[in-house]
Amino acid sequence: MAEYLFLAPFPRRRLASGRPDARARLERVDAGRSDMPHPLHSAGPPDWQSQGRTSQTTTPNRPVLLCLLCVLSSLVDLTTACPPTCLCNATDVDCSGRGLLSMPALTHLPVTAHTLLLPNNHLSSLGPGSFANLTSLERLDLSNNHLSSLGPGSFAHLTSLERLDLSNNHLSSLGPGSFAHLTSLERLDLSNNHLSSLGPGSFANLTSLERLDLSNNYLDNLPPVLFKDLGNLSDLTLHNNSLRALDRDLFQGLVGLRKLDVSLNGLSDIPLGLLDELQGLTWLSVAGNRLHALERAAFEPLANLQSLQLGANPWECDCNLRDFKHWMEWLLYRGGKVDGVECTLPKDLRGRDIRGVPVEMFNYCLQLDDENRGGGGTRSGGKEGSSPPCGRTTGPGAPTSGSEVPPAGDLVPVPDCVRRRYQPVSVRRAIGTVVIAGVVCGIVCIMMVGAAAYGCIYASLMAKYQRELKKRQPLMGDGEGDADPEDKQISSVA
Repeated sequence: MAEYLFLAPFPRRRLASGRPDARARLERVDAGRSDMPHPLHSAGPPDWQSQGRTSQTTTPNRPVLLCLLCVLSSLVDLTTACPPTCLCNATDVDCSGRGLLSMPALTHLPVTAHTLLLPNNHLSSLGPGSFANLTSLERLDLSNNHLSSLGPGSFAHLTSLERLDLSNNHLSSLGPGSFAHLTSLERLDLSNNHLSSLGPGSFANLTSLERLDLSNNYLDNLPPVLFKDLGNLSDLTLHNNSLRALDRDLFQGLVGLRKLDVSLNGLSDIPLGLLDELQGLTWLSVAGNRLHALERAAFEPLANLQSLQLGANPWECDCNLRDFKHWMEWLLYRGGKVDGVECTLPKDLRGRDIRGVPVEMFNYCLQLDDENRGGGGTRSGGKEGSSPPCGRTTGPGAPTSGSEVPPAGDLVPVPDCVRRRYQPVSVRRAIGTVVIAGVVCGIVCIMMVGAAAYGCIYASLMAKYQRELKKRQPLMGDGEGDADPEDKQISSVA
């Protein structure tokens, strides 16, 4: 009877076929179970309203259950696809520091994986299909492994890759087209490898590349067209290599370059035209090379340069560095920064920063230029028949002393020229030093004159005081006996 009364508010619904609805049957069973008293509770009349409310709230929600089942099934699929030695989630696969000797099976990874970490392992090679199904991968870290070479199709399927780290491996060379399929790559790190040479097509098709790190390798020569496809490159690091010279066309087309580091190499010269297209460059380091002097014209295109690193070079602070010093002062004037440029030669300036050397010390260079322009056999060393200084030219019929210099179009180089050794003048001869010394001497003289005038005035005042004191002594003689001892002492002191 109780069951009948409880089911009364829930009439049975029938389908078109006449069979009871499944939901109605579930509601009937739940209602019947809720009507039965719990054996641990005391018997009593059931609360029909509260039981009906409970039955309605505890009814399972089928859409929520379906969502939970989908999530659980996806997690099960991800767990089964993850390599046993790696840690995986929806977007990252971490296989770092697992002691892997070969690439794990990555063929069943989910398409949502964007990051694959494989650093600090013992991988020595990459097969052509190692990353075949990872078309959505955006970051790949293979640093600190034993990779010695890259296969031609190692990264063929990684068309969405943006960051690739191959640092701290044993790579000695890069084959042509090693990264040709990585058209979305933005950062490439090849630092701390054994690279000694690079082919012309090593970085072909990397049109999206923004940062390239080739530091701490053994590169001694770079092809002129090595960076021709890197139009978006903004940061290039060639730090600590074995470069002895740079081709003037090496950086052609890198109009977006902002930072260039060629420090700690063996460069002895920066050729004219090398930096002509780097007008957007803001940071440049040529520190730690073998530079003795620099041409001002080589750096004048760098209109946006803000920081220049020149330290740890054997600078010769002579006339060959005069024009570059003027350009460096212009850079400092417009707010740029230049690190210390210490002179190694001549001995008089050794250890001094060229920025603190007065410009007047280079005035003798103008005199030497005038002498060199004069030509003739008596200009070099002052001896008859000696060779002209290097950097000047004479025609086939060299003019003798006192004759006019032929026009520039008829000049040809002289093979037996003698390089004039510039001897810098002493600082005492500089105009600025003379002016400063004169000002100091003038100030000292004025102070001495002032001291003498003060002494004269003081002496005259004291003499006048003594005369007045002597005039008063006869008048004060009658009252000396009545004066107190203290007054006598004061008068004696006066």
